[in-house]
Amino acid sequence: MKIAYSCAGEGFGHASRMAALSPYLEKKYRVYYFIPFTMIDFLKKRIPGKIFRCIPYFTFIRNMNKIQLAKTFISSMVNIVSFPQTVMALSKYLRKLRIDVVISDFEPYLPWAARLAGIPVIQMNHPGIDRKHISVNPISWLAAAAAFLMEGPYNKCIHISFYHGDTGPVIRRGLLQQQKVNGNFILVNIKSAIREKVLTQLQSYCDIPFVVYPNPDGDFERDMNCCLAVISNAGHQTLSEALVLRKPVLSIPEENQYEQILNARMLKESGLGEWCFVECVGPAMTRFLANLSAYQMPRILPPGFNIEDSTSELHETLDRFIMQLTGKESISIGPEKHTESHSA
Repeated sequence: MKIAYSCAGEGFGHASRMAALSPYLEKKYRVYYFIPFTMIDFLKKRIPGKIFRCIPYFTFIRNMNKIQLAKTFISSMVNIVSFPQTVMALSKYLRKLRIDVVISDFEPYLPWAARLAGIPVIQMNHPGIDRKHISVNPISWLAAAAAFLMEGPYNKCIHISFYHGDTGPVIRRGLLQQQKVNGNFILVNIKSAIREKVLTQLQSYCDIPFVVYPNPDGDFERDMNCCLAVISNAGHQTLSEALVLRKPVLSIPEENQYEQILNARMLKESGLGEWCFVECVGPAMTRFLANLSAYQMPRILPPGFNIEDSTSELHETLDRFIMQLTGKESISIGPEKHTESHSA
């Protein structure tokens, strides 16, 4: 059975899920990967020896740690103008490959191409959870509308989340296979745009050593398992990884990025961490360290929260949906033979 699998190009959580699911899917299906060029280097290291077909993607325009809503909308118009032509080309390509099912992680190109080709679609993502949390804040309305558009058409949908999801977090095997200890350092995983500002505040408010990522010479999986706590942006994947490993988190969401703000608020509601915007990292760090032992204590989570690795549960759900949509049992027919990257 042939599956076309695509992911978004904004943030690395979608690509991390692809890397986590790939070994399982490759055992049962022939998988064709469709990804934005921004994800190629990341996924080549984690899914070696595969063909990656490039697709366009929508992205946020930022100023430091704040989303520029107007500029993001204008930037998206370029993609929207070429969207029909790209979808038609992808639809023909999916038919040529004789794809049975499309799996999409929050990108609309392949789902619409599949709909045009009469191929069923499984939509699987985290940001769609925004639609379950619309508030009086107008940014939440924009986020819900954007999530609706980014998901595209689908036959089945799975929202992956540590709060109110259809299934819980999906964690890479390598991260779970490390020795788990509480060390004497804090792991800081933040974007370069705010790194200097955050580190300056930390050095003033924190006397605990810290290790900074992204770091090409570091071992993220080892340090995530061995750290005392985590300071991170509020992307769902990193928050989930820390929570599954029972590491307290101080989260710094991007301003105007409703999904990240929602993730940060749900982190605090879980009782396992704190959050703030970048300008307030120093005082928030003081509160965070003062409550560190409380965050580490076992607790009963609020209803709808799940901080256990749910990868096996997602495997079962995907297999069930694929069989329902195709009427076929999974029969492996081997991987593709080539290793170079291609554009669709």
